[in-house]
Amino acid sequence: MPRFIPYRTLFRPALAGLALLAASAAAVAPASSQPVPPQRCAAHDDLRDFLSSRYKEQPKSIGVIGEAAVIEVFVAESGTWTILVTRANGNSCIVAAGHSWEDIPIVLGQAT
Repeated sequence: MPRFIPYRTLFRPALAGLALLAASAAAVAPASSQPVPPQRCAAHDDLRDFLSSRYKEQPKSIGVIGEAAVIEVFVAESGTWTILVTRANGNSCIVAAGHSWEDIPIVLGQAT
């Protein structure tokens, strides 16, 4: 008659191996190419003017986050981009920024 082996006995080595693999992957993962700066906040008009004068970034898209905030993407012809979140009180924060922005055209009639 076959001997019953509890599942935890079978899966314990597999879980240990998976944990070791995850830890190894985290240890050798390359660092981000750009350090993440602390969040920068100011009045919306001040940040908009700063992005325009310093990086030549202009508003590209906008969306609403619930009833509490608006998200905007600013993009420059050089490819730099910045994402701002503006709260109802007019305070805006830079939440992300980067380079190599690329518009991807959507062709009507094709699935996205």
